[in-house]
Amino acid sequence: MTNPVKSNELTKHVKTLKKSSQYYSEVTPNGVKVYLLHNDNAYHEQEVIPFADVLTRADAGEWDDKRPLALRILAEWVSVAANHTSQNLMIFYRWLVADAYVADLVELHGAEEFHGQHGNMETNRQVERLAMANNIEGTAISHFGVDEGARLAVQFYIEMLSVHEGAILGISVFGRETLNELHEGFLQAFITEGLPNEIHH
Repeated sequence: MTNPVKSNELTKHVKTLKKSSQYYSEVTPNGVKVYLLHNDNAYHEQEVIPFADVLTRADAGEWDDKRPLALRILAEWVSVAANHTSQNLMIFYRWLVADAYVADLVELHGAEEFHGQHGNMETNRQVERLAMANNIEGTAISHFGVDEGARLAVQFYIEMLSVHEGAILGISVFGRETLNELHEGFLQAFITEGLPNEIHH
């Protein structure tokens, strides 16, 4: 499957934004090599992350509090066409949507909180990924099967991002409305039935 956001453009976009970052990364035959900027103003190698481990570690939240590092690593990962299976891209875009949505909430409210008609709720990138996996991917896969469901979920996630010429600008209006509606449902369920199962996981 072809990546709808061009790999080289995403990589260029992320690196341009993060030029002064304390991190640097590059693709190697064995995976993504990560460097850290030290006091001597030089980048020193930290580790090489195998391609197969990048999404697992990102999805587990290892770099949720290190956005510049996460974006660099993911930009390098997606630049390798061999990584572009539907399942992989589903996890990749899920991470980007969750990141963009939480960043949007912080910009709006000054905290990782959703403010809705039925109340407010604290959230974070991990909670958003779990909610999307359960509700968006779960629905698509249950109706269309694993492969087609994953492909459709990827397309859905792409629509949830604001993208211009390969550059991911943030959450789209559709993405914000979709996740806001999901959170309103969580809060309504909490009011009437207790905490929904999607949040327990």
